[in-house]
Amino acid sequence: MNPAYYRSMPRIFPLAALLVPLCACAQDNLCASWSEPEMLGTLDITVLPEASGIEIPADGSRLYVMNDGTTGVFDVMNLDGSEGQRVHVTGFRPRDLEDLALGPCGTEQCLYLGDIGDNATRRDNVQFALVVEREDYPDEVAPLRIVRATYPDGPRDAEAMAVDASGDLWVVTKTPYRQAAPAEVYLLSASALAGDGVPTLEFRGQIPTTELGSGADSRRVATGMDIAPDGRRFVFMTYDVALEFSFAPGDGLPASWREGETFRVITPAPLIQLESIAYADDGRAIVYTTESVQGLPAPIYRQTCR
Repeated sequence: MNPAYYRSMPRIFPLAALLVPLCACAQDNLCASWSEPEMLGTLDITVLPEASGIEIPADGSRLYVMNDGTTGVFDVMNLDGSEGQRVHVTGFRPRDLEDLALGPCGTEQCLYLGDIGDNATRRDNVQFALVVEREDYPDEVAPLRIVRATYPDGPRDAEAMAVDASGDLWVVTKTPYRQAAPAEVYLLSASALAGDGVPTLEFRGQIPTTELGSGADSRRVATGMDIAPDGRRFVFMTYDVALEFSFAPGDGLPASWREGETFRVITPAPLIQLESIAYADDGRAIVYTTESVQGLPAPIYRQTCR
């Protein structure tokens, strides 16, 4: 570990770099054009070699990052990857952390740590740790709750999830390696997250990921996801591109897929293994990064709707 990484967080990150004009939007708020990628900084790969989930709070003050793995932690840092603090979630023992979400949890705002990975599709359940967002974090924090859930039709592997403005949690599954199958969309409602027992995720439809975007079929899988604050768009990463959709997941999936109408392909910076994405600046920008492969850097990039 890099000792310099564990310095105290500044309370405010300058916002001037985040202020951009309102986006030009196509049908149903789909962004018509995205800027070229702008590099904000890099992650410290000695601490975060497999960044698998990121989030940005509404005020744009910092970046939350979660590493792929079996340790219940997340990191808080500046948007350029500097001044990081690691936060341990007590009592949370994940099997395969894969994505990080930010959204309502009752009257609070929570980080959702998604233990949803299952490469062998053998798990009896997945789990989500809800941590109340706060201005300053201690090195250890107790979760508001840990929710275990099951799929209605057997185990699934997933790396992408997001929470909408109502507190509903959405999961998009990852197609098994080298299988040209659509991604599946599941919902865990806010009431189910707040209840007792082990709730069952609700199947809501499919997205034909192998027909959208570009790259080899084996790389056209959902690896990260976020929902825009307006609730009318969501975006997810594949290993090679980002796909923005012009409808809210709760409205139902479309009967047909037309680029420029129901979705748009966003060409990101050429990174080896895109794994995490978040909306920024009230949904007018996206920020994303990659896992480090064989010691390669993990830059943080931003693109704005123009």
